[in-house]
Amino acid sequence: MPLITAVLVTGFLYLLVIQRDTLMAFAQATVGAEPTAVDADQTSSAIRVVALQSTAQTVDSAVILRGRTEAARQVQVQSETSGLVISEPLRKGATVATGD
Repeated sequence: MPLITAVLVTGFLYLLVIQRDTLMAFAQATVGAEPTAVDADQTSSAIRVVALQSTAQTVDSAVILRGRTEAARQVQVQSETSGLVISEPLRKGATVATGD
């Protein structure tokens, strides 16, 4: 089903973008009617263009938010043994003497 939908959408987009003039002529044609000539005045009035003068501007993309955050969970940290730390821990591979 998705493949059929993709083919139909691709075909419609092809007609809409590439064959736009043919599609518009087909949509405006009536059964049994003969094509009529269009005056140059009617053609020129059908297209309207608006042009604006643009200037470069610096856009500040920073967003300032004020508020308060709260943790999703809380943990309690405690040691496995009781006692006091009386010196800094030694580095891995350091030589340890008696009494250290």
